[in-house]
Amino acid sequence: MTTPIKVLGYARVSTDKQARFGASMEAQGRLIEEYCERQGLALVEVVTDEAVHGTVPFKERPGGREVIRAFKSGRAEGIVAFAMDRIGRDAGDATQTIRSLVAAGIHVYTLEDGEIALEDFGSRVMMVVRAEVAAEERRKIAARTKAAHDANFKAGRPVGPTPLTARAVERDGRVYLEPDPNLMRAADI
Repeated sequence: MTTPIKVLGYARVSTDKQARFGASMEAQGRLIEEYCERQGLALVEVVTDEAVHGTVPFKERPGGREVIRAFKSGRAEGIVAFAMDRIGRDAGDATQTIRSLVAAGIHVYTLEDGEIALEDFGSRVMMVVRAEVAAEERRKIAARTKAAHDANFKAGRPVGPTPLTARAVERDGRVYLEPDPNLMRAADI
């Protein structure tokens, strides 16, 4: 009987809001646990990067650094990510990270693709295609966000979070931010 491969799960969300309401860390972790069980992998732990954008290089993220330390110490032999875009939304960084891990003998798995093996041309092409799809989705998200901000600005609605010392007031069909003395005093506390 062979010893199961020891793996770390890796989950990431880009914003605090996603962490609370979107593809939560708990949901990603649960799906990674189920995947490891089905595949006979020994899950050591799930490492998370909460509110870390996918364009931040993997090795510069707190969770990414923790994963790399675990590999160097021999605590784990592989990584299981929810999807390739969790490793990175920058195509160059994602493919370089995966290539470096695989070259170091680290097993890389995603729930979508299974183990990412780079021995054959088809596998390498699929990795690059998935990384480019993730990068394109990042560009689309940025364009949608900018369009929403522009529309809000043109409509006279506040863009961005409301400051702690202001309140939104509707007047003449438009929304304005006004200083609120009560909030200002509370912010000084």
